[in-house]
Amino acid sequence: MDMIRSDVGSGVMDAVNDDVTAVEQFIPVRSPVARLGSAPAVNRWPGVHAFQVTVYQRLGTPAGRQPPYAYSRAAGKLYTDMLVAVPFRFSYTAVGDPRRLEIRAQPVYLDAQHVQNPVRRCPHHQDAALMSNVQSQHVRHVLQTQHARFRYDENGDRCSVVVPLEPLQPATDHYEVLYEFTCMNTCVGGMNRRRILALFTLEECETGQVLGRQTIEVKVCKCPHRDLKADEKRLGLGRIGDKPDRKRRLTSSPPASCEQRLVVEVDDEEMFRAVTEVRDSMRRYRRRVNPQHGQAPPPGRQ
Repeated sequence: MDMIRSDVGSGVMDAVNDDVTAVEQFIPVRSPVARLGSAPAVNRWPGVHAFQVTVYQRLGTPAGRQPPYAYSRAAGKLYTDMLVAVPFRFSYTAVGDPRRLEIRAQPVYLDAQHVQNPVRRCPHHQDAALMSNVQSQHVRHVLQTQHARFRYDENGDRCSVVVPLEPLQPATDHYEVLYEFTCMNTCVGGMNRRRILALFTLEECETGQVLGRQTIEVKVCKCPHRDLKADEKRLGLGRIGDKPDRKRRLTSSPPASCEQRLVVEVDDEEMFRAVTEVRDSMRRYRRRVNPQHGQAPPPGRQ
């Protein structure tokens, strides 16, 4: 009986070892790059492979609904709701074998006084009872991915997710990965209204050497499109195709004094006659309503 149990245990251990070996060959495993308390570099650096990243802005749905995220190219900032799959597009050049490279993504604080602190998920959104956490084994991670091949790294409280670099598909010039954010910027006990960056580094699988670095500022909020428009308006960044705000000019209050002279510019004589007729009609109406308006108008052009 003991012999049978021993044989079964050996078979199970062999199968487990085979699975572990397959996983290690699937995505090379090495130690995380950033140590707890260290301040990761956040300066943009394309490197020798011209590493770049941008957010693909999808069009609205056929029903006219806007996507649950928005990207401001002028500000280089992403606005997204929680748990929304956002397509990030990576481009690179002069890579002989993409399989020897990988992309690491991690959230970092933007402000210099907080950059050394790891970005933590708030206690509420880490609750294992939440529906979004029921099948997740990485509830601590603020930045997660829906890529089929991934690896989560944790070094203390600093968390990152790694995906392997893959060859570009025919007739494409980018490599797309879906990422999602699992906590709000306003969450108490988490980011606490601090600004964050999504930091992407292009690294060698075996050595961990960083070959390129890019960042995108991210705001995780409930109304991405509203916040984007408010920030662009505050910064004076107009968007191509936006209509001018004519309502504000039309509803501006008239001058308090009726004695003030106003000048209306016209394009031609026909328009001048039409405006003059309107002016004369208004003067006749005022004289009927208020006899004081029967006096001669102030000197000047009639």
